[in-house]
Formats: sequence, C-alpha cells, structure tokens
Amino acid sequence: MPEMIKLFTKPACPYCETAKTTLEERGYPFTECDIASSRRTAALSVYLTGVATVPQILVGDLHINGSEDLRALAEAGDSTS
Repeated sequence: MPEMIKLFTKPACPYCETAKTTLEERGYPFTECDIASSRRTAALSVYLTGVATVPQILVGDLHINGSEDLRALAEAGDSTS
C-alpha cells in the first residue's frame, strides 16, 4: 500500500482497534483521524466515504470501508506474496 492511508476512528471502538492492529501488523503507516475530536473531522469522514460509521479507511482515493474489509484485503494480499 504505497499511498497514504487515512483511518477515521473514534475512542473505545473495537472495530477501530482491529483496523489499527491490521495496519500495524503489516507495517503500513497511517494517519488516524478521531471523529470525536471535532465535528469537522466527523463531517469529513462522511463526505469522503459516504458512510457515518467507523472505522473508515482510505488508501489514497480508494475507500476500503471498515475493519473486516481491510482484514480481508490484507489477508488476500498476504496469500499472493
């Protein structure tokens, strides 16, 4: 994943923790954007993804969606290596 990864999260979200762990285990750097930190960040997440739930993952302009989709994509990539 050479492009910048943006991860929209909120505190105490187990799915957000799973997404962060998936990225960290594979050594992918990411920028975490806490939607609870401001209304603007929450609105940006919905604007960019069209979804109001978290986590939401963007790789460049590609919307991955949530932690289960990220895990499936990561595992698919692991099997092709």
